[in-house]
Amino acid sequence: MRLDDLAGDWVLDRRIMAPNGTARLRGRAAFTAEGDGWRYREIGQLTIVSGQTLAAERSYVYRAVPDGADVWFTDGRPFHSFRWADGRTEHACPPDTYRGAYAFGAWPRWRLVWWVRGPAKRLTIVSRYRRP
Repeated sequence: MRLDDLAGDWVLDRRIMAPNGTARLRGRAAFTAEGDGWRYREIGQLTIVSGQTLAAERSYVYRAVPDGADVWFTDGRPFHSFRWADGRTEHACPPDTYRGAYAFGAWPRWRLVWWVRGPAKRLTIVSRYRRP
């Protein structure tokens, strides 16, 4: 696997599971070449637990490193890193901890799961991607 394998458009389906219920985001994501990396951008509709629907958008920068990628917020702060071999990652955001896993075993479908734990957070976020 290489970072440029992710290039192009994806259909995104995300579930955000919390003790009080599940929110769902449905939308699109894309990886486009930009400078020395790849811009990841997603746009979708987020339906929160109450049933209200909101527009949602986010963006990151992925940069290839040997055997994996580093992921950055668009303001230049580091977010997380992962290796293709196991997909595991972590992001510290005190007082919360985000542990994640990329899974590419069903390529060209893939997923990213985050387990978020902290004093006021207990979430499991599952993002599934497939080609349109």
